[in-house]
Amino acid sequence: MFFMVSSWPDLLRRWAAVLMATAAIPWGNTFAQPSPDDADRLHRTQLELLNLIRHDAFSAPVASRITAYSNIAFYETLRLAASSRPSIAGRLYGFDSVPYISEKIAFDAYLSAYVAFWTTAQALLFSDDSATARLQSLLIDWQQWYGNNLSQGSEHIGRLMAEWVLRRAASDNYAATRKMKRYQPRNQEGYWSPTPPDYAEALEPHWGKIRPLTFSDPTQFRPPRPPAYATDPSSEFMQEVREVYEVSRQLDSARRLIALYWDDNPATTVLAGHLTYTIKKFSPGAHWLLIAQQALKKVKADIYQSAWTYVAVSAAVFDGFISCWEEKYFSERVRPVTVIQQYIDHQWQPLIQTPPFPEYTSGHSVISAAAATVLTALFGDNFSFTDSTETWFGLPARQFASFEYAAAEASLSRLYGGIHFRSGLTAGRQQGQRIGQHVVMQLLQ
Repeated sequence: MFFMVSSWPDLLRRWAAVLMATAAIPWGNTFAQPSPDDADRLHRTQLELLNLIRHDAFSAPVASRITAYSNIAFYETLRLAASSRPSIAGRLYGFDSVPYISEKIAFDAYLSAYVAFWTTAQALLFSDDSATARLQSLLIDWQQWYGNNLSQGSEHIGRLMAEWVLRRAASDNYAATRKMKRYQPRNQEGYWSPTPPDYAEALEPHWGKIRPLTFSDPTQFRPPRPPAYATDPSSEFMQEVREVYEVSRQLDSARRLIALYWDDNPATTVLAGHLTYTIKKFSPGAHWLLIAQQALKKVKADIYQSAWTYVAVSAAVFDGFISCWEEKYFSERVRPVTVIQQYIDHQWQPLIQTPPFPEYTSGHSVISAAAATVLTALFGDNFSFTDSTETWFGLPARQFASFEYAAAEASLSRLYGGIHFRSGLTAGRQQGQRIGQHVVMQLLQ
């Protein structure tokens, strides 16, 4: 069931509030004042969605699209109960006017928000039957307590808001990119080519053409050019190559742990003799949404603050991936493993698996910096927290003095892991910070 046993006291409270509200007025929204239980349920729902995304093994860019639209649907529906809360309609690109809600429809904005969330997710997931099951469980529980009238009205409003969000999703160029020409590597030195162990084809080569949420031009935050490819040992490029190689040979346990902690590969291929299998983990964007969740729990944020935070972080991650991927397939820069195996050590392998797309800039550096910039604006410069996201995968929790510190470590982990050059990390962090600052101006000011 969607609502666990711990939900019943809250259902009783909300049922009483609804009875009082509907006794006073026969129509309109009846959402009661938020309680800590409301925020906790939203956090659990967020985790449910992230686990469904992980189960379906969506790539990190596609996962960011699912979470962004689902969170927008939830927040914008919830705010029907509090018109003083800011709307995203005029702050994000591509959304038309919020649908008109008739005062003659009795609904609960809290229930409607969950209907909007799961209806949106259902349209974007592979496991749409799982999202449907969660939505049906929700509606059955609510109907039991509130009766047909309020439940049907709430479902109607929730689906109406989901349709509004999905209209925007239908116009973001995602469908068109599914039909675009397959990317062909250049087969020239200095340019990206498929990497071991599975030599997969390029991932989402047209993602830079997706329509962003907070800016109109995907090239707006394009970083400076990386060091030019050169095989001269004294060149800046080969010095970067040598750094990756030397760092990998001198990894201590602390650096190894950092690399593994921030790996965040949604689908890692493991070769064990004749056996090949895949480990599914949270993507970088999901990791930062769970960091946001842990921060929200620490300050005991209410459901409005929590929903707003999820929107801001997921928008920063979504736009960060678009900007980063636009650069990746513009520069098409070679990965360290390709150059090291060709010019330094034929047997060398990075600590973590090299993902199947160009090196510059580092995606984790971009979206970590973008998310950290948004979270810093929301929670402050020196907000310390403990991140337990990776305990799901057998790694210990880590403590951080600030979001920026965590983002810096996430970026550096890619050097320790052997999959990025230093310039890809530095430029990626700067790119992400600029995107995060832009999201703050668009959404939070």
